[in-house]
Amino acid sequence: MGRNISSKFLGIVIEQQTKRWSFFLFYIPLLQIIPINEGLTCVGDELYRNDYRFLGVRLWKGRIRVRRQCIQMFISNQLERKLGEVLCLDPHIITKLQTLMQGLDSESVQTINRILARAKYSYLTKQTLTFNLTQEEQNQIYRIQREFYPNIIKFADDAYFYNGYWVSSSHLEVGVFWHKHSMHLFKHLDKIAQGHILDVGGFTGDSAIVLQEYTNKKVYTFEATQGNFQKILRTIELNKSNKIIPIQKALGSKTEKIYINLNGSASSFVAHHGNDSEEVEVITLDSYIAEHNIQVSLIKVDIEGFEMEFLKGAKQTIVQQKPAMILSIYHSPSDFLEIKPLIESWNLGYRFKIHKAVDETSLIEVALYCEVD
Repeated sequence: MGRNISSKFLGIVIEQQTKRWSFFLFYIPLLQIIPINEGLTCVGDELYRNDYRFLGVRLWKGRIRVRRQCIQMFISNQLERKLGEVLCLDPHIITKLQTLMQGLDSESVQTINRILARAKYSYLTKQTLTFNLTQEEQNQIYRIQREFYPNIIKFADDAYFYNGYWVSSSHLEVGVFWHKHSMHLFKHLDKIAQGHILDVGGFTGDSAIVLQEYTNKKVYTFEATQGNFQKILRTIELNKSNKIIPIQKALGSKTEKIYINLNGSASSFVAHHGNDSEEVEVITLDSYIAEHNIQVSLIKVDIEGFEMEFLKGAKQTIVQQKPAMILSIYHSPSDFLEIKPLIESWNLGYRFKIHKAVDETSLIEVALYCEVD
């Protein structure tokens, strides 16, 4: 049932139902404005037009208009609730949060505030959606739904196109192709352009083809699994790139062989292997840099919760070269709370920013941006 409100003005009864107006005189409809549904757009917006009627007879029909769908944001069942549980149950959480936020700019603190509020809400209510978005988030999601997803074109099972980029998979991420890893957050892009970029967690080569625009040198992309590595090779081929060097190895804290649980972009290391796992070779970044004598200007890391192990095997490179870094910190509460303090404890002069590029999720792709002035 729609909302029905009636009022009287100079003997004329004005009746408003939801999205509909009627003007009555002696119970005779003088004028009616009636919205007529014309279907939905490809992204779920309602198409409608108004019919203008006098004494029940149509005078004219209005032009078709678009009514926005309600913008919402997805909350991960796993990630937010794990963080929410820590927020509610960890007796040391206040100290940990104070340490995390120390020295951060106001935007980073606001980002953390929203993440914590949504994580706690998810944990307490078990909800998987939130409509409590800022106006900026609503506007950006609205644009993404209309300007990003509809413009991804499939040409073959291993050939997708968006805005000048060819990708070997249908999985095109908003953070990579729409936000371009938020590279604008770095103050010294000119310095980044002078060195090599490391893409740790190469997936399908999606990040590599975007990041190659930010360097005059090479992009070294590390991907452990055979399936994803083949997709990287195809992406390089599609884009005819000679700036991307693919390496089929994982980066961790020591040289070893370990099993990785296969799950596309979310493949992760596990202690025991099963039917959907693959044995991969792990090396340290420090050993690779020493062997190949590479000057690194930027490191991007997204390896599904293995970031701490990566940092242990990359400390020498980070200490000596002080590259800019984009480190994923959303895979676990410990990553979110402890990666920044760890790097901070090395006293290298890094300036930090915690950033969540707007997409349709509340925590996924939260990253720590590190740069030495």
